[in-house]
Amino acid sequence: MDAVHHTLKVALLAFWALWFAVVFATNEYQHWDDLRNPLFDARAIADELRDSYGFEIHLIENATRAEMIDSINHFASLEYSEQDQLFFFFA
Repeated sequence: MDAVHHTLKVALLAFWALWFAVVFATNEYQHWDDLRNPLFDARAIADELRDSYGFEIHLIENATRAEMIDSINHFASLEYSEQDQLFFFFA
């Protein structure tokens, strides 16, 4: 598929459906050594999902366990149509 057709397809899908991506990234840990790449990886995934596929991005960085559960519960409580997409990514 060429770039023009891909862009048109993404635009049409975005018009007819809601695409949400909830991207969690944690590089700060309480009981382990901190990691270097999760924030970078999550931001790269978020950019790709937004720019190439039209997802509405919710990037959540260094959240506590309670904040993560609240976010998941929030998106689980929403009503979705058959065309809508909900994508979770953890880094």
